[in-house]
Amino acid sequence: MMRSSKGFSLLEMLAALILLTTIFFTASSLFLYAKRTVADLSPGTRDDILIAYEEIATNIARANQIVIYPTYPPSGNGTTTGPCIRLRIDTNNTPLDYTNDTKYTYWQEGTQLKRTVTVGAGGAALSTLAKEGVTTLTFTSSSGSNQVNLYLVMAPPDWASESFETTIVSRCQRIT
Repeated sequence: MMRSSKGFSLLEMLAALILLTTIFFTASSLFLYAKRTVADLSPGTRDDILIAYEEIATNIARANQIVIYPTYPPSGNGTTTGPCIRLRIDTNNTPLDYTNDTKYTYWQEGTQLKRTVTVGAGGAALSTLAKEGVTTLTFTSSSGSNQVNLYLVMAPPDWASESFETTIVSRCQRIT
């Protein structure tokens, strides 16, 4: 009996199906990974804002002196924005010598989160911690307390709005 050579056998079809499935899943995984990586690297992402929030909270806890201003800049020069906080941290463990302390100032400008850092008597270095997505940033404290309430609302592009609030106990004795 002679066998017909037309078509493919079941074994050949299964091998082709397995090969195509493997190629499809590999390509789709690479596409999703690349899409996620590009989204994570874009400025103003959720991660940038959360990292900045953690930095602010950590520095409030470490601060030797905290001053909360209703607007930035506190001097009244230039365009004012929302509230700002100034922190002085004794990084050299010299409590009676303020000359080498590090000073941080944080504030919101539009939808950006900004910071200046001054070490000792040097000039202030300005940086933008989050380029977009911050809708609300407030600092409050009870008079004579060493606790700061930090409240942040963010709505980064392509992400749902989220709010974060925490009370931080600072090592400084009193907040002005």
